[in-house]
Amino acid sequence: MHLPKSMTGFANVTHNSDLAEITIEVRSVNSRYLDINLKLPSCLRDLEPKLREISGERLSRGKIDYVVRLNMEGHLENKLSVNEKRLDQILDACNLISNKVSCENYEATRLLQFPGVLQEIPLKIPSELKMRVIETYKACNEKLIENRQIEGEKLSVLICDRLENVKAICEKLNYHLNTAQKNQKSRLRSKIDVLDIQSNPDRLEQELVLLLLKSDIDEEIDRLVVHSKEIRRILYLNEPCGRKLDFLMQELNREANTIASKTISKDISLQTVELKVLIEQMREQVQNIE
Repeated sequence: MHLPKSMTGFANVTHNSDLAEITIEVRSVNSRYLDINLKLPSCLRDLEPKLREISGERLSRGKIDYVVRLNMEGHLENKLSVNEKRLDQILDACNLISNKVSCENYEATRLLQFPGVLQEIPLKIPSELKMRVIETYKACNEKLIENRQIEGEKLSVLICDRLENVKAICEKLNYHLNTAQKNQKSRLRSKIDVLDIQSNPDRLEQELVLLLLKSDIDEEIDRLVVHSKEIRRILYLNEPCGRKLDFLMQELNREANTIASKTISKDISLQTVELKVLIEQMREQVQNIE
């Protein structure tokens, strides 16, 4: 049995090796499209296309923020170097100034503060470490997907519970419709009797038929039932279904609005309000489904 995935989730994975400590954290929230944001150390920037490809293969919607941290303290250390050419230029300038204003002695720490004197040698990341970053990223991604599946199962249960309530309301609407139409016919005949006028039986029947057609909601109820069944079917497809479900929520809402416009009794009106509340609750839940 397949259930939809939520777009909301969180995961983090840490991997320790003799080369470095790799930590990857990911957060996911709902979005109309797939929006991947990667925060990588500068030494791993060349991995970004590959990491985006990995995410795109397994995820289709959601705003997803990844943070990749690489702790190489005690493993591989950044090295510092002195730009001797730049330092010589600064010393020459200092000597020129000292000859003119009688300054002497230079503190090494002050000289190091000049831009360009102290340089950080770019760290070369071994290919083995890059592979481990990719493996850790995949593991974190799978953990995120598992969490999204768990959340998706919860959403599916809530939606199915509400669909049961929609079904119950449809049954009540059918009952109230029959009662309301009988009452409508009785009220019309009573008014004619009170007026004490001669009426054409055929014309009266025609008018009654027209009134009943205007208030008839059988088709709307049937479509509510059909759409509800389709929602259940889509929920168990092994594919992203959020957009389809969102469309069906719009269809449910359209039928509820039509029923509200045709209502001819207090009971039908009350059931329509309950129906619209249920649809709105489902629509909010569907917004989080991938």
